[in-house]
Amino acid sequence: MPRAAPCVVVILGARGDLAKRKLLPALFHLYLDGGLPDEFAIVGVERADENDDEGFRNEVAEALAAADIPSTVVQRGWPEFGKRLFYVAADLSNPDGYTAIRNKLSDVDKTVHGLQGHLFHLALPPSLYSGVIRQLAASGLR
Repeated sequence: MPRAAPCVVVILGARGDLAKRKLLPALFHLYLDGGLPDEFAIVGVERADENDDEGFRNEVAEALAAADIPSTVVQRGWPEFGKRLFYVAADLSNPDGYTAIRNKLSDVDKTVHGLQGHLFHLALPPSLYSGVIRQLAASGLR
């Protein structure tokens, strides 16, 4: 399987059902199967500010356990995968939220050697897509 270039995956709506039940377990499986680049990071974005990087990592670990991934499989891949997870609280209806994302990405980008770009995944209700896409474009996030 060809590998993607070094990147940061940004999940908007990272604490929602779609991300927890489908997207994050799928990314974990891709990691285990060698389908992610050697250099990558995942940044979860959600409006709730009650979380930090470590809290998000704990939530993802719980999501993987709930996805019926055998514990031996999780234990094998978790140490490396888990340290590549980051979190930022951002209100996507407010331009300041995109400043918070940009600031977090500025820090996280330094951890991904040879970074080629960001991949934004909208794990949000479709009714929010157009506004979020406009805000992403206006903020200069790429």
